[in-house]
Amino acid sequence: MKQLPSKFAVLWTNNFKWKFYIDYLNQQCDARYNGDSQGAYYGMIHLDELDVNSFICDTSLDESITIMTLDEVFDIIGHPQIEMVTDYVGNEYPKESCVQIHDDSPNHAGEWAHRSDCQWCDYNQGYVLRTDALYVRGGNYIIDGTEDDYDVRWSEVNEEYLDTYDCRVYYGWVATRTGRNYEDWFYSRNVTELDGEYYYDDDAIRNAGYIWSERCDKWIHEENWCDSLHSDEYNDSDNASYHELSRRTKYDSSAKFTIGFEIEKEDSDTVSISYSDLYDDTGWIKENDGSLDEYTGYELVSPAFDLFDDKMDEDIKNSRNLRDLINASYSSSCGGHINLGSTIYTTEQLFEGISGFLPLLYSIYEHRLEKNYSKAKKKHHYYSRDKYSAVYIKDNVVEIRLPSAVTSVANLLWRRDLMRIMIDNINKSEMQVLRMLINSKSKLHIHLRKVFSVDKMIEKIEKFVKYSDDFNNVKLPQVNTKKLRNQDDTDKTNDLDKTNDLGA
Repeated sequence: MKQLPSKFAVLWTNNFKWKFYIDYLNQQCDARYNGDSQGAYYGMIHLDELDVNSFICDTSLDESITIMTLDEVFDIIGHPQIEMVTDYVGNEYPKESCVQIHDDSPNHAGEWAHRSDCQWCDYNQGYVLRTDALYVRGGNYIIDGTEDDYDVRWSEVNEEYLDTYDCRVYYGWVATRTGRNYEDWFYSRNVTELDGEYYYDDDAIRNAGYIWSERCDKWIHEENWCDSLHSDEYNDSDNASYHELSRRTKYDSSAKFTIGFEIEKEDSDTVSISYSDLYDDTGWIKENDGSLDEYTGYELVSPAFDLFDDKMDEDIKNSRNLRDLINASYSSSCGGHINLGSTIYTTEQLFEGISGFLPLLYSIYEHRLEKNYSKAKKKHHYYSRDKYSAVYIKDNVVEIRLPSAVTSVANLLWRRDLMRIMIDNINKSEMQVLRMLINSKSKLHIHLRKVFSVDKMIEKIEKFVKYSDDFNNVKLPQVNTKKLRNQDDTDKTNDLDKTNDLGA
């Protein structure tokens, strides 16, 4: 009787339906022979002498191998009797390698298909083509088009199909990027239920009109906010807890640039002004800040305003409490952060646009350059977004942390007007800003002269040149200040009368 060689490969002479023939071949070899391993095992190889892919037996390629066709092997061990079926595209396969497509399939229901082309669907208990199977969170599949039959729903927020019988799947509110909510199915391990409604995250809760209260340790709807603030159970301080209250906005879609202030104070008298009354009346926030004195300190946070309208002026004019809080006492621990925003620039673009003015701010507030909470840096280092630096580039605003405490309402408005001049001259270079500084008729020069004498003005200009080089890596020419020093006697007399009531 003819024997199979001890080491052989079977030529891949057709498509992968021959897998079942190779399985049959291995079974026959195992049954008939002992000793030397004989059999064809799966593995795609390329033989130098044959430009074909082959099945190779379990042996090393560097030894002698006999190449055989399937017909040559079957002449020795007998041809297997395998029932064949025709799949939905006309290919013939051994029946054992095929399945029938489920009757609920949108394509080729009831027809045969090779098992490798199909997906088992647990919900329907049958096979469909892989392109007609939908994955459901949890590891199971369902036939496309039968989701309603099994209460499976698509989730926009999770971007997957969910089984609504899953104990962690909810139908509730999800936030959009534009600050609105829509209803959707979603998967959540920590869902929030408020007044019988489910919310996907904190953004969705805020969009629905809820405010988180640190004092009450819960979400409170804005309609009930005043009642909760005046409740004897929780009203044990004249300051709100840090970030307890939602920041308000007082600008509309026409605003191209926005501004807000954070004003730190330490004053034993004004600290007793009720934060809840102030918030109700003006939308300004009076809250605790860990960097300030426990008994006299507070941070006053303004709403965000259109930089170029007068709504902030109106708020201050119409509220005695607000004026008293801004005019209150302060210590060296206090600062006055300015938050600039834009609807037409990203915060990185906005920072770049005002960067030509940074050396000026360094010269005005130079005593704060080395403070740990407002340290000046090389311009490109600000893009790493360090909270405790002179400028902090946030996602929605550029926070200028360098300015010292706001001394008064007049000082606050002077700073606001300085920001207006900067934005009016956005994208100006350091050299262009320097020209404005030495031009006694420019708006910038005139604005600075409201608080600085001629001598101080010259000092700030010289520091501007120095800080441009130190921090912005821009070398500027030394300025001839003789013309500024020779201003008329009237101007010098006015300098002598200057007080520090306004301040920078």
